[in-house]
Amino acid sequence: MGFDWTKADHAQFDTAVELLLEAQHDNGWETFAPDGRGGDGGIDFLARRASSLTIYQLKYYPDGFKSSTQSRKRAVRESFLKALEHGPSVWVLVVPAKLTVPEREYVLGLKAQAGSAKLRAIKILDLPKLTKLLAEHPKIRDHLDRDAVMEAVREHQVETSIARDAEQVIERAANLAARGSDIDPDWDMGIFTAGGQTRVFPVPKPGREGRSPLGVSFEVDPSALDVLTGRSLGYGTGELVQIPHQAILSVQTSGPSWNWFPDGVDIEFQPIMTAPPDAIVSVEFLDAEGRPSERHEGRLMHGGRGAEGHSISVEFYGGLRMLLLLPSAQDVQGSIEVKVDIHRRPPADARDSLALNRLLKTWPGSVRLAIDDSPFLTGNLDNHGTTLPVDFAILEQFADDYDVLQRHAGQRRLMPPDIPVLDRVLARVARIVLEGGCAFLPPPFALGGTLSIGPDRDVTELRELLTAPPAALVIRTNPFFLPVCDLQVDIGPAYIYGPDTRVQDAERLVLALDEGNADGAKFNYQPSPQYGWRVMRRDMDELVTDDASLIPIPWEAVEVDEHSALVPALATSAATSP
Repeated sequence: MGFDWTKADHAQFDTAVELLLEAQHDNGWETFAPDGRGGDGGIDFLARRASSLTIYQLKYYPDGFKSSTQSRKRAVRESFLKALEHGPSVWVLVVPAKLTVPEREYVLGLKAQAGSAKLRAIKILDLPKLTKLLAEHPKIRDHLDRDAVMEAVREHQVETSIARDAEQVIERAANLAARGSDIDPDWDMGIFTAGGQTRVFPVPKPGREGRSPLGVSFEVDPSALDVLTGRSLGYGTGELVQIPHQAILSVQTSGPSWNWFPDGVDIEFQPIMTAPPDAIVSVEFLDAEGRPSERHEGRLMHGGRGAEGHSISVEFYGGLRMLLLLPSAQDVQGSIEVKVDIHRRPPADARDSLALNRLLKTWPGSVRLAIDDSPFLTGNLDNHGTTLPVDFAILEQFADDYDVLQRHAGQRRLMPPDIPVLDRVLARVARIVLEGGCAFLPPPFALGGTLSIGPDRDVTELRELLTAPPAALVIRTNPFFLPVCDLQVDIGPAYIYGPDTRVQDAERLVLALDEGNADGAKFNYQPSPQYGWRVMRRDMDELVTDDASLIPIPWEAVEVDEHSALVPALATSAATSP
């Protein structure tokens, strides 16, 4: 079987010759094949390198010049004369036939009619040389052989993996699936091939579910299984089961005759769902009297059954997965596995996921679980003495604050990947103030300005202000923003109060005044360490005369020390209370 020059049609002949000539001149040659035979002055293919130009003339004469001899000879001569106009060094006639001696003499004799000093030679590329050239390029030969192979395939009514394009691949896949459907009246055959592996998976035909069950039972070596596979087999969890063939001790099949299991094949399957999909699973935390104290609802992701018991996988708030393993044996204790992932979750979902995680890990009483409000389990969590890592409390508090601040700002952002301590404190301050309280602003918060001194201004009063002893300072501003991660929280009209404040680095500023270069100098107000800056939300025209409203509320940020002025401030307020 192979490409047959004598049976190739005109288009196949042209394509094959062009491929071979391109491959023959791939080493430093410039090649060109015009669109349309004879459409470019007698050139069907040319190859140029330096001062050498070879022009090829393709004539589809499968039987040489034997028929219509004079007209074919005349056509060859006309093509030759047109090619001479381009000044070739070599002119080559290509024909898919073995020329006779008289035919060869005619072609080679055209050189005497050339009258061109540039033409050094005329050559003939006929059937023997084409066959030899094709043998020298096996990749091209294989490419051209496709049609012959496809003809043989059609003759034997067999489809192979050889295909011309994606559309043909799809057509053959559909035909193969249709033939697979004929195997059994109850089952279709799905076929998937990738990465050198072919998988065949039966699918029940519509309306034929359960008519012809397939059964596979196998015995495995437990020591060869990993933990997840053992859990999937034992409880039907949703993890993919992968059993290497080395661990399979025996296999038995039941059902249709085509249901068989070859040796040396790995087993891979996903446990089936035995619970209603998308059902609502509720978790109620019961108090000492058995009354629900808190309730959380999630979506059932998987419910399965294995040799040792049942499993239920539930997702809550997109950030918490709970897996229950419920053994069938009464004397075996069940377990709950909880995984939390709040990365890039909305703050409200992150807060609720962390809150549920805290309850599941620390609730001292019992819980009740239900699917679509039908209870299926009540029991204790055995959490006595359990404490969570402090990171969970930090994240839960920030997620709660961040959700409140976002709702105030009318924005919806996801949990940031990093939460610096300062942002956690600012989130606490912003929430306290928005809820009507007074809070200390954390260091390094600073208030200041720029000195503006005209040429004729008397700076005596300014010097006195700069050197005055510490005094109370009130600054009203609207709006007032507090930055929390990537969120700018607009507090609104704010009242910033420092009960014991002076100008920082006053000596430097007074010296600048004396030297006449204080205009444009920057300055900051500095509160005494035992007082600090306090902030509250007040209308611009509202005076704060009630000392109680100036009492700061503690931040209570998890694992963060309070402001150093908090204790003195609370002590002062207690001493002045009636």
